[in-house]
Amino acid sequence: MTGSRIADVIETTQLDMAEDLLEHAADLLVEARPAPEQLRFLLARTGEVLTDVHRIAVSRGTR
Repeated sequence: MTGSRIADVIETTQLDMAEDLLEHAADLLVEARPAPEQLRFLLARTGEVLTDVHRIAVSRGTR
């Protein structure tokens, strides 16, 4: 597998994880009062996903 193909697979995985997190966030925020621990976890994962998505966008912009 070439380096660019590996990068494509990693990007696809990261974007799929971002989509899964968005679905989880939507489900969690439907709850009347999610626990503070749940919100902290969601916020931490959201930061990670945003970092990945930003990295992908910058990488694609330089290609």
